[in-house]
Amino acid sequence: MSKKKNQKKSASKKAPAKKNIPVKGIVIAAVAVLLAVAVVVAVVLIKKNNDGNTDNPSTHEIETLPNEGTQYTYAKYKTTKLPVEFVEILNQAEIDSKAACEKYGVALEIGDRKISVPEFVFNYYDMYSLQTQSVQYSIEQTGQNRTGYDTEKLPGEQNPPQKDYTWEESFTLDAIDSLKIIYSLFDMAVEAGTEIDVISIASVIEECEVVEEKSQREGITPEESLANVYCEGLTPAMYKARAIMETYAQAYENEKFYELRDGYSQSEIEKAFNEDVDAYKVLRARVYPIEGEYNEAEAKSVKNEKEFLEYARKNYPTDGYDAEFTTDCGFITKEKLSSVYGEEVGTWAFDSSRKKGDIAVIEGMFFRYLVYIDTPAFLSTSCNVITLEYAYDDSMAADDRANLFKDAEKAYTDWKNNDGTEKGFLDYSTNNGGMGQATVRTGEYFFEIDNWIFAPERKAGDSAIIDTPYGYCAVYYSGKNADDFDWRLTVSANKASADLDEFYNDLWDSDYKIERKSSMLEKAYTEADKSIKRHWARLEEQQKDK
Repeated sequence: MSKKKNQKKSASKKAPAKKNIPVKGIVIAAVAVLLAVAVVVAVVLIKKNNDGNTDNPSTHEIETLPNEGTQYTYAKYKTTKLPVEFVEILNQAEIDSKAACEKYGVALEIGDRKISVPEFVFNYYDMYSLQTQSVQYSIEQTGQNRTGYDTEKLPGEQNPPQKDYTWEESFTLDAIDSLKIIYSLFDMAVEAGTEIDVISIASVIEECEVVEEKSQREGITPEESLANVYCEGLTPAMYKARAIMETYAQAYENEKFYELRDGYSQSEIEKAFNEDVDAYKVLRARVYPIEGEYNEAEAKSVKNEKEFLEYARKNYPTDGYDAEFTTDCGFITKEKLSSVYGEEVGTWAFDSSRKKGDIAVIEGMFFRYLVYIDTPAFLSTSCNVITLEYAYDDSMAADDRANLFKDAEKAYTDWKNNDGTEKGFLDYSTNNGGMGQATVRTGEYFFEIDNWIFAPERKAGDSAIIDTPYGYCAVYYSGKNADDFDWRLTVSANKASADLDEFYNDLWDSDYKIERKSSMLEKAYTEADKSIKRHWARLEEQQKDK
């Protein structure tokens, strides 16, 4: 449970983050109220090579290499080595991709690669899936669909908010971006000889096995199973190859991002910081989007946090709304707050005159927002904490969860009554599965824990049991690291992102040029619409079964 970013049940599939910590997967243009992510890459010299659809795509012969102490056997792949299973899949995927281009047509060319209609539909449909997940997330969090996407219409029949093109084009742009990212990063990973650990290898193999396992449950072939979800022509090898490429691309991205981030001098970091101090501050706020039968006088009459929460509960369209949790933005930067709710909200919240308890109705990105300031903007430092965790999951019975709390409470009470020292808490944590002493920054722990740790009134020696959606956590606060400002890491991460983005854009413009095949794209859209309609039919059947 410890030291994971709380995303409030983010609906994203697999998305590489732009800032401090890249995450495995594909970047997509998701709804602003959920997430805004981009990818980072390295500044390296890349050699051009023939890794697209060639006349003889099976040239990567299986040449077994020494085991080197792991349970996996490796083979040579171009200029590097990969597990034999991966080389076999990638070889077969190249063969299948060329065959699909010849049989079904080429939808895109990205650099040297030809993207067949089935491969494009595969990526396009995943963009559609993520968008529908965003809709579901919006409904779960707010009771209404605030994404601008109508799940009962096809992508070509509707436009994104404030855009003059359809969602069909939006998903196409996202699919192209995801393919460019995978291919360019994977190429660089191969060129650099990037390796992944055995745990990651096992994870990829497990993901690859999903195709066969699903088809066995359905009593059909893997090809038929993929065709039911995507379209005819997508083979298991093509599906699996993307999982392999994503994993190596992410490993390479992580290596190069941290290498660049950690290479800036103190003077460079401080210069960037002084150019825009406010960009590195965080604050804690509550935000409630106002819509429907908006009563301006009622919203503007809200004067404090209690009235704010009462207003949110009263005006929420369905019962069971957790206003206290859902409206809490946690500790958030101006950039993030503005990207989610609009620049007007960010500008007001981070104004230097803001103080605790300030509240206002702000005209934001999509709606008017009722905004409450819990903690005005400040420069965060890292803090040291000790944790002892008791995890549960959503399926755990209430009685079991209550017993788990009793266990946490007993351990915490025993420590407090019989010892009460920091060393005693550390010893108990270390000996009972806790993380021991850890240095944390805002946003690294679960939401509720993060809010407790970085509360303005927190002082060394404080302790508590905190209830999160994932379990109970006994926490001991050791204190701030006064000389380790969070902004130092943020500045270097921002600089790394900017430098890598600039290089990556140059790379796309040169080595990864895009050529659309209009007639084949139209064919792909037709196939994608069919897959969406099959998805609707499955949902309808599931509703009937209920």
